[in-house]
Amino acid sequence: MSGLRKRRDMLRALGTIGVASVAGCVGGGDGGSTNRTIQVGMLAAETGDLSSVGVPLRDVGLLPRTQFDDADTDFEVDIQVEDSQTDPQAAIAGAEALVDAGYPCVNGPLSSENTIQVTEQVYRPRQVVCCSPGSTSPAITTLQDDDFVFRTISSDAFQGRALADLARTEADASTVSVIYINDAYGQALEETFVEEFEDGGGEILESIAIQTEQQSYSSQLEQVMADDPDALFVVAFPASATTLLRNFYSNHSRDTPILGPDSLRDPELPGSVGQEMTNVMGVSSVAAGTGQEFVANLYQDEYGEDTPPFFSYVYDATAVLVLANAAAGENEGPAVRDQMRPVANPGGEEITPESLVDGVEMAAEREEIQYQGASSNVVFDENGDMSSVNYAVYQYTADGAVENVDQIEFEK
Repeated sequence: MSGLRKRRDMLRALGTIGVASVAGCVGGGDGGSTNRTIQVGMLAAETGDLSSVGVPLRDVGLLPRTQFDDADTDFEVDIQVEDSQTDPQAAIAGAEALVDAGYPCVNGPLSSENTIQVTEQVYRPRQVVCCSPGSTSPAITTLQDDDFVFRTISSDAFQGRALADLARTEADASTVSVIYINDAYGQALEETFVEEFEDGGGEILESIAIQTEQQSYSSQLEQVMADDPDALFVVAFPASATTLLRNFYSNHSRDTPILGPDSLRDPELPGSVGQEMTNVMGVSSVAAGTGQEFVANLYQDEYGEDTPPFFSYVYDATAVLVLANAAAGENEGPAVRDQMRPVANPGGEEITPESLVDGVEMAAEREEIQYQGASSNVVFDENGDMSSVNYAVYQYTADGAVENVDQIEFEK
């Protein structure tokens, strides 16, 4: 499959890893049924720390169902949504509700901590396929999941490296303090960032774990800022970040650069904080799929709003699950799992978001396809991870916008 990466003038190749791909040869399952109901569950962050993006991302994940409702096809797509509440126990309960209702595959959760715990408690023991569009913890790569867990977004093993490079080159920092949420996502990013920054000659002055959605983070900020670091690295979801940044701007100088991962990229954040955030920059996964514009237009037509951050990954998670379910020919988790790579990886006729309905009909007829999505070419490696990794460098502007100013590329 030819690469479709969009590049800016400045590209930095930060690493190379090996990857195995699986040809898009659809096989297994009953196949051949073109008048069945395809069932896909969704664990959406409708409430909790990720709700500011979780609700619109839920709506993105429902778009494939809209495409089938509007198409001339005998297939139906049934999507049931449960609220993860950005909380592991609520996510487990939501996943159990979906499995009890007969859904063999689930888009979500978004949160890495939720995905890890739901996999251990529900997905693996009950043989249900997960495709997460937002769980980036490196721990998911080696999770004992019996190959039931996939993700359309890349691992933070590379994001931490990119952020350490950003701290040195853009923030011109030789010392950094870190404040991070105490879960799988925050712990993994803190670990990789600290390792990469120190390996590059930098010094970590302080690193503090915090709990999510607290009333104040002033005391923790006093601790990490006590030795006057050149930059502050913040790992927090939007609700917690709102409080933390309000506390920061009330008591500390905005001359200190703040670095953030993908979770700190939220166009609603400056308004929620009530401050200019021009000292905040970071990196986030960048979508480079051929179907991105089509999905954005579909969302605009359906909801009358601009797309939320990371929409491409959410759409692709639902789309791949729908295609794999069609190829499986039955609403059974192991059968869907066995078709995830065949419908996505190189080796068949290219299917895009625009031709999703046709792709489902082809997959059901046992024809070879390869899905090229809105976020990327969606090629799964042997761990269910993405085989291509691209990050955008983002910067908040004086008018409250967040813009991509550069791109970083890892070659796999």
